[in-house]
Amino acid sequence: MTEDIKAPEDNNHHAQSNDGVESVAAPEKPPVDEKAEKSDGRSRRALHKEIDRLKEQLPKVQAELEAQRDRYLRLAAELDNYRKRSERDFSARLQMSLADFYVQLLPIVDDLERSLFTLRSGGAEDMSADAVMNGLDLILQNFRKLLEARGIKPMETVGTPFDPTRHDALTQMDGNGQESHIVLEEHVKGYMLFDRILRPAKVVISK
Repeated sequence: MTEDIKAPEDNNHHAQSNDGVESVAAPEKPPVDEKAEKSDGRSRRALHKEIDRLKEQLPKVQAELEAQRDRYLRLAAELDNYRKRSERDFSARLQMSLADFYVQLLPIVDDLERSLFTLRSGGAEDMSADAVMNGLDLILQNFRKLLEARGIKPMETVGTPFDPTRHDALTQMDGNGQESHIVLEEHVKGYMLFDRILRPAKVVISK
């Protein structure tokens, strides 16, 4: 005896229309979350409001930016003018300082010219060698005083240890019992400008 095989039941119920055609039932819509919709709406409104607020502030920010730019350009121009004035003032002070030095130097030049004129014109025949030397020594002393007033002083070198920053060694020689690297002779005098080396001395040092 053959058993009747039952077809599986379809959970989807098919409604049958009056004309015999099956119609499929529409799926149920998920429930609407009203709170989420309201929250999303509020967020959109807040975003638009913030955008509007920023748009209103944009002209003010642009105006402030332009004002800061103008201020920067004005300060840059003032700084450039100050730099140029400072350079002009420094140059003027330097020229005045040099002019003062030249004015003090001119009497020494006058003395040298008078001495040379006397020697060349034969007037030195009536002068002793000591008088000529004394005159030249006086001129040299005046010149040294002028240099010292400007902070220029000669170095003390002979008998001091050799210092490569202050001395330029021309040669070495036997020091006759002196320690090694002691300045024995000074060929060209060295000078200091206040606490800086203006010109190193050319010296001979012991072996």
